[in-house]
Amino acid sequence: MQNSISKNLNEFWNEYEEKRIKKPEYLIEDGLDADRADQYFEQKIKVMFVLKESNEESVPREERKRKSIYKENGWFANFGSDRAMITKMIKMYGFIQNFSPQNPGTVKQQSVKAESRYNFAFVNLNKHGNGKVSCDTDLKSIIEKDADLLIKQIELLKPDIIVFGVKKHFKDFEENILDKIGFNIKVICTCHFSRISYKDFETQATEALKSP
Repeated sequence: MQNSISKNLNEFWNEYEEKRIKKPEYLIEDGLDADRADQYFEQKIKVMFVLKESNEESVPREERKRKSIYKENGWFANFGSDRAMITKMIKMYGFIQNFSPQNPGTVKQQSVKAESRYNFAFVNLNKHGNGKVSCDTDLKSIIEKDADLLIKQIELLKPDIIVFGVKKHFKDFEENILDKIGFNIKVICTCHFSRISYKDFETQATEALKSP
């Protein structure tokens, strides 16, 4: 399975690099680490985070090349100042992945290890280096013009839940992408994770997971 996934992901990124709208910028691969993809697909509930950008800085033209958020000095490999936020995201949605009505546990009890990151897919709308700032008009344009590529990425990763963290652009994402996906996905549209307490999340998630 691993070889098949790696082949499909590599073909996808070759296509994305060729067809994307922002060709002058170097492409930043996201979603899954192809070498650890089995860990994501083995999850009882597959969770995909859709975020604004990769937090990678732009680089001089002569240094531009395709890279991955999981490799080398990529954002996800190092975490940097985002370590606490990523840990919080993994705790919250690890709670959902491991939920049992008989023994629900708590969000704070969820174990977060270095390899826990590979239980999830992390997809950025803007797959180019520009730090932590994405212009709203750029995001809207990417959602509209790169829609077929983003749809293909989602269909490759087959998530059961998408956590959409760009609330302002949810309607654009829904109309251009979600409505055209060929299978059912539960979508959670959320504000910035720093604004959600563990307790509030736990209460809401437990109610939703216990319902038919």
